[in-house]
Amino acid sequence: MTLLSLGLLVLVGFVASRLLKRIGLPAVTGYLLAGVVIGPSMLHVVGADAVAALKPLGAFCLASIFFMLGEEFRLGDLKKLGKRFLTLTVIQSLATLAVVTALARLCGAPIEVALLLGAIAGTTDPAATVSVIRDMRGKGELVKSLLAVVALNGLVEIALFSLLMTLVALMRSGGADPMMLIQGPVLEIGGSLVLGLALGFGLRAWSRSRVGRDSLKIPTLGLIMLGAGISEATHLSVLLTMLTFGAFVANAHPFKNQVFEQGRAMEGPLLVMFFTLSGATLHLADLGSLGWLGLAYVGGRLIGKIAGGSLGAWVSGCGPASVRYMGFGLVPQASMAIGLAAMVEAKFPDVAGPLLPITLGAIVIFETVGPLLTRHALLRSGEGSEQPAPPKAWLPAPRSDP
Repeated sequence: MTLLSLGLLVLVGFVASRLLKRIGLPAVTGYLLAGVVIGPSMLHVVGADAVAALKPLGAFCLASIFFMLGEEFRLGDLKKLGKRFLTLTVIQSLATLAVVTALARLCGAPIEVALLLGAIAGTTDPAATVSVIRDMRGKGELVKSLLAVVALNGLVEIALFSLLMTLVALMRSGGADPMMLIQGPVLEIGGSLVLGLALGFGLRAWSRSRVGRDSLKIPTLGLIMLGAGISEATHLSVLLTMLTFGAFVANAHPFKNQVFEQGRAMEGPLLVMFFTLSGATLHLADLGSLGWLGLAYVGGRLIGKIAGGSLGAWVSGCGPASVRYMGFGLVPQASMAIGLAAMVEAKFPDVAGPLLPITLGAIVIFETVGPLLTRHALLRSGEGSEQPAPPKAWLPAPRSDP
């Protein structure tokens, strides 16, 4: 029954994404809605037992997605972006964190929940923004700034999220020794970095063998599984381990392009499985009971991104178009947000109750509204065309959601 459930989730999710795509909605919305409809919340075609049995597959998909995100952290590309765009990215991230945290507290959320919601709110979906820019043949100062910010945002959010996870651990410690509490996160972060580097060196050593270059796909998948399994068994961060592994490959592997090309060939099925499974775990009754807290998250994130983007662009000395419209291109949100919420659920299950339902519900909204706001920004700034781009556009296809 487990394989039957997985097959239904994948096929129904794929069909739903194609149907919604015809009316201009992103694929991720179809995947999530398909999981909700045939999952335990509605039709119960896929039961709770099957969803629980497929949990290891979801963990593998998430680890693979984070590995692929590591490709974004090419040191050469990041250095070219400069301090100005880093300043812009940090300001809009902190603004979103502040607004969402404040509104969540006003709705009565515990400070730990409010802080973690604020950290998750800062993430963006670069694929959605890049896809709109490509389709509209965007070109200009705003487009250049947007591409820089979506490239840096993941790095900034991971650092911010790690700090807030440590802070929440300290807040929940009561009278425990602060040094012992700090030591735990330091060991977790350090161990995750070391493990990720070890996986990278292992794949590099294999690729230099006689048969290594011709058979990179299976060793890469095996190391992703091994790394995720070791991280879970030793209470390390799967996110940091996989991002470090992917970043090492992106910067130091002799056949990095081949590794990530093979990864992108598998990325579509992995995303379908991950998002449909995520949708199947969403209980509509829980989502409806969130009420004002869910609205605070959605509204606070919109305010934080739009106002924070404008403030960051102004402080960093960007042009008028960026000051006015930067935040509109940062609204889409997808897999990283769910990944961070899942990490909170694994580490602090007693405070993570509302995080995953809110995140999943908000993604449906932001992946629908976000591209429309990005389109609005490009048209209003005069940096995009309403005529669709030719098949071979100047901008490469996004590497995230299909």
